[in-house]
Amino acid sequence: QTGARGHSSFRARLNGESPGALDALLPGSELEVTGLVQLEFATAERDDRISKMTPNHLDLILRSAADVVVLQQPSWWTVRRLLGMMGSTIALALAFALWNYFLRARAKTQQEIISAQARREATSDERTRFARELHDSLEQEFVGMTRQTEALEHAGPLTPQARANLEVLRQMLGLSRDNARRVVWDLRDPALLDDGLEAAIRTALQRIVSGKPMVVNLLAEMDPAADIPPQVQVNVLRLAQEAVTNAVKHADARTIEVRLTHHDHTLVLTVTDDGHAEVTGGTPPTASAGHFGILGMQERCDKLGGRFEFHSRPGGGSSVQATIPV
Repeated sequence: QTGARGHSSFRARLNGESPGALDALLPGSELEVTGLVQLEFATAERDDRISKMTPNHLDLILRSAADVVVLQQPSWWTVRRLLGMMGSTIALALAFALWNYFLRARAKTQQEIISAQARREATSDERTRFARELHDSLEQEFVGMTRQTEALEHAGPLTPQARANLEVLRQMLGLSRDNARRVVWDLRDPALLDDGLEAAIRTALQRIVSGKPMVVNLLAEMDPAADIPPQVQVNVLRLAQEAVTNAVKHADARTIEVRLTHHDHTLVLTVTDDGHAEVTGGTPPTASAGHFGILGMQERCDKLGGRFEFHSRPGGGSSVQATIPV
């Protein structure tokens, strides 16, 4: 062991006992040691004679470990421990700050989700209310006008021209009623999505072909774990409605097949009919030819980052396909 007092240092040596006898001593302890002093001197010569004797080394030879008495233990607060405590405190503070940041970010995200859901529900409720009021008011007006045409028809003999005009009026009323009903149902369609995209499409297609001499088959292969965004669902529903409506009105189709698949984050809607369509190969008909429904479907696909295809066969029938990434 090496000791120091003031500016003097010496070495204490213990012989004859195990080397670990003094291992319990802590650095920085104040000790009292008792032992035999052994000095080594170096001779300094000056003017060819011995001028003074200077001790070169001082060793203290101990008899046993009992010759070492601890007067004062060192302070527990060493530099190493202080630095360790400071490092641990800083690490805990950083961990708490990061945890607080992530909690705030998660709470903000959840709040945004809740707010968006509340807005969607409020919008859906308002659309449903507006559709209900619009349906009630328009339906009553159309019924009243239809009753007036029936009254005119039974009021007395009509000329052939008047009877023809009355028939045109009756057809116009029927068309206006169908268009109004379609607008009302378009307002309600987002609420129908609560039961899933497949159910909403099935309900919409049944409404379109109701009372018409045709058959519509819906085949769906959907991933049960699929989480399709509402915006994509609404646009796919509109695409299915427009494709089937075009086949009914413009192609005089008798059989329509609608296929909806969702695999590998890709949603594919295919509508095939057996009607007569303009043969254009793989190019969709232009809007100048009166095909605004096809143009609208293509624009919807472009807005969603998807791909739209139109095919017609020389022997009759056509198909549209929308491929949309989810």
